Amino acid sequence: MDRFAGHRIELTQVVFLFDETLYQLTDPISSVVVAGDFNRFDPQGKEWQLNDDDHDHLWTLTASSGMVRYGQRFIFVINGTQ
Repeated sequence: MDRFAGHRIELTQVVFLFDETLYQLTDPISSVVVAGDFNRFDPQGKEWQLNDDDHDHLWTLTASSGMVRYGQRFIFVINGTQ
C-alpha cells in the first residue's frame, strides 16, 4: 500500500490514508478521524474513524465515493486535535 497522507479513488470507493511516519509527532497516536465538507467537519463521527489494525503506522478508512464528492475539503484530526 502507498505510504502517504491524503486520499485516492478506487473505482466506487474513496480511501483516506494517514501515514504517521511522515510527521514528527511527539505524542503517540490513539485516533485519526477525517473531517470535511462531507460531514460538516465533525471530528466526532465514528463512521469517519481511520484504523491501524496491523500497527504499521498507516491509518486507513474506505468510504463509498457517493459519500464524498470531488473537490470537497477535508482534514485529519489526530487524537481529537486539528
